[in-house]
Amino acid sequence: MTETKGVDAKSRELALHFYDYFCTFDPAVYEHLVEPDAYYKVGHEEYFGHEGFATVAKVAKFLYPNGLEPEITDIIVEGYKVALKVTTRAVTNAGLDYENFYAVHFRFSEAGRVAELNEFPDTAYALQKFSQEGIEELFAS
Repeated sequence: MTETKGVDAKSRELALHFYDYFCTFDPAVYEHLVEPDAYYKVGHEEYFGHEGFATVAKVAKFLYPNGLEPEITDIIVEGYKVALKVTTRAVTNAGLDYENFYAVHFRFSEAGRVAELNEFPDTAYALQKFSQEGIEELFAS
């Protein structure tokens, strides 16, 4: 039982640290906590490896140019798996106030890095709040 508690505590800490680091949108800050072949899913979009995580960060920085304020309201930990309930507040790139509710699920490797991250926001709400103007140029750069 003690061994499981140790893994649970480490996984909880990793999830909270990664979330804080990732919200900087700077791969140099969070990448050391990500497995090279990690998987990231946001809604229905899938991303792979460090490059995929960097793409998600780049898009997030575009959508939330002034940053975001996540509030973790619940956390469930079972071994290497962590589920967070997160309320995210920001002003979007369209200049609109944003408050969305996310389920964020992590799976960590035994090495203590993100192996899988699944993010489930209310996408219908989100699409009403963001401007898509300039998104094509973002991916071209």
